[in-house]
Amino acid sequence: MKHTLFAILWLSFSVAAFGSSFTVIDPFPGSSCASPACDVIGDPLKFDVQKGVFTTNASAGQFDIFTNFGNSTLAPFAGGGNYQLFVGDLLFTMNGVVKYGVAITAHGESGNTGARTGGSTLTAGELYQVNSVANGVETSDNVMGSSGSIFRNGSNVWLRNAGGSLSALSLGTVSVLANGNGTTAAELDIRLAFSSLPAGFLSDFGSANFGISFASATCANDIITGNNVPEPMTMSLIGAGLIGLGLARRFRKA
Repeated sequence: MKHTLFAILWLSFSVAAFGSSFTVIDPFPGSSCASPACDVIGDPLKFDVQKGVFTTNASAGQFDIFTNFGNSTLAPFAGGGNYQLFVGDLLFTMNGVVKYGVAITAHGESGNTGARTGGSTLTAGELYQVNSVANGVETSDNVMGSSGSIFRNGSNVWLRNAGGSLSALSLGTVSVLANGNGTTAAELDIRLAFSSLPAGFLSDFGSANFGISFASATCANDIITGNNVPEPMTMSLIGAGLIGLGLARRFRKA
């Protein structure tokens, strides 16, 4: 009995301690044209997002996004006409529906002519749970307002905190690192770091139904989406735990 209990505890500790990680890669890095069917719409040096690397270890987490957003301060920049382009928020999905998100910069929801209003300002680096997708998630159309220059209509790009639509879960840090990566040399690594993540988020993070969505700018000139694929290391740990249980039974019988 003692051996069996030890094997179960070891398995639980191993999976929790090593956590989970996955990478989402832009399938067409650097391919540019004026059509929504293309990878980057416009200048890759302003909009290209190449990949995201997402890792949790015990209760901590680090999420890196490699992108060419317009500037290293992540300040909005003019997109032409009377509108500005903001960096998108990192959105996490379960079964394709946005459930969590991290505000990469502090922002309300307005900023362009005709944009929605009524939500409170979000905190940069805060992990939020989305209680209402209808009031908690902004599309490119919402953020760009009445501007006619929306390149990927209907893309989820931003969080909105209106009428209790979001709940704050954990505050992390946002840093911007210079980093060359991929075929078009992504200029920036936007790094989100958390020392403590809630158990519910960590449980969802390890699921194959868990995914991400990120737009390099709120016009959705370039986006990446993808789901977690549990890595072989995690499966090996589970297998090792099962072997441990088998050995424990043999010792008990002996």
